[in-house]
Amino acid sequence: QWYQRRVRGIHHFALPGRSLNLALLMFTVFMLLLVVVLSTQPVEPAAAAAAPGGVPAPPAPPDESNTCQSLKREVKQIKSQSTVTNMLLLEIRDTLSDMKERMDKFEERIEGIEDRLDGLNESMEGIEDKMEGMGNTLEELGRKEEERFSTLSDHSKTLEEKMVEQAAVSSSVSQRMTETMFAAFTVKMRQEAQISEIRLISLYKVTGQNNPYARGIYPSDLAVDGMMTFAKHSDLMRPFTHSSGNAAGNKLWVELGGLFRINKIKIWNLRHCCQERLIGAHAYADSRLIGTVIRAQGVYDFALADEDAVYAREVTLLQPLGQYLHIIELQVWGTGPYLEEDKFS
Repeated sequence: QWYQRRVRGIHHFALPGRSLNLALLMFTVFMLLLVVVLSTQPVEPAAAAAAPGGVPAPPAPPDESNTCQSLKREVKQIKSQSTVTNMLLLEIRDTLSDMKERMDKFEERIEGIEDRLDGLNESMEGIEDKMEGMGNTLEELGRKEEERFSTLSDHSKTLEEKMVEQAAVSSSVSQRMTETMFAAFTVKMRQEAQISEIRLISLYKVTGQNNPYARGIYPSDLAVDGMMTFAKHSDLMRPFTHSSGNAAGNKLWVELGGLFRINKIKIWNLRHCCQERLIGAHAYADSRLIGTVIRAQGVYDFALADEDAVYAREVTLLQPLGQYLHIIELQVWGTGPYLEEDKFS
């Protein structure tokens, strides 16, 4: 019972180590064997009674009946002790068997724990491998981020340089735009000042015609000589120009000598006869149609509105019909000359 309580106590407290359980078991078995050995020792007969007078008495003769009874008692006691010993041995065997089963279960649990530890070790190794891989990945990402940061830094510097250059260009463009606007404003003011003085710009300019009269009479220069008062048909006094024939497409033109803004074209028709021959004629400023003669009369004024800016280098009078082309004067009024970039509406 003491051994069972001891074993139960050990199992209850789950003392670590297999050697401690074996030591306790061996100690218990040794104590039981010692008890058995001591209990089976023979009992020595009592010492003989001393004789009177102090002289030991001679041994009494053995009593067979008493001896037999004593032997019977001893045999009975030995049997009883043997029975107890057998019971103890059976109990020890059962206890050892129970201990063996518990030890086997304990060993199985230990093996299971070892297997779990092995699994945990493998898991830890896998985790360590993953951690190492993650560390390498993070290191690679860090390196890439450093490279990207370096690239972005370089790009930022390049962008800053480009922005500085762009700012310089913008400043230059702004300055040029300011200068251009100032120049444009100046030109506009100059034009406005010049527009206020509209003058005759066709007088004594270079002229031409596609069908001149023979022998040099009625030349095209008579259309810009400033003589529009006299109109007598005389060989010695002919202030008008005249085409050689009446074919369609007779044309007379005046070269202004520069780029002028046209304000009015004035045509002086013949007064002594044949005014109807000018019907259908077109007046052009370069390629821009300014007016068309639609009736027979002495003077035609084709004026342009102030908001209708027409710039030209040449003024042409064209008769598309099959008629003679003859006029006293072709007058062009305007301002200029101007440069091409000085054009304003």
